[in-house]
Amino acid sequence: MNILELTSEIRRTIYDRQNGMCAYSGKKFEEFNDSIDVDYIAVDGDSANNDNIIMLWKQHNLSPKTTLRKYLFPYANIVSYSIEHKITDFKQDIGVVTTIASTDPDLRKVRNSINDLTNLIIKNTSGITGSQRTELRTQLHAALSIINQRQDALKEKNSEE
Repeated sequence: MNILELTSEIRRTIYDRQNGMCAYSGKKFEEFNDSIDVDYIAVDGDSANNDNIIMLWKQHNLSPKTTLRKYLFPYANIVSYSIEHKITDFKQDIGVVTTIASTDPDLRKVRNSINDLTNLIIKNTSGITGSQRTELRTQLHAALSIINQRQDALKEKNSEE
């Protein structure tokens, strides 16, 4: 997570865009001033575009399990973040967990990553159609099936030994 140093004008613009709320929790900031305990971070690594910068309470100290995605910040009010972008981000993250489901030896960690992503999709369904949700869930179930197959193979191998 890259914490940014910004001008007061840019910080004020972000504060106004987020309606004075933390991008992550939605908790209101008392008022805009330099003494509020916040971080400004670039989402998706692009700090050149102010639309990709969000403001959140320092106490969140986010340590994401995946890339910081805009869908993680429902109160950021990022205008350029369309439903199509959100679905693309979800699909990319599903692709990552599907890949590690086939290779990572820590099956519990991968299963937790799949569950975390499933919960994020459930929380961020605003604007996503039923068929799009079904497609995302189907892809997550496929990743979970890979984990289950690997686990069954390990059980069979252990019982043979």
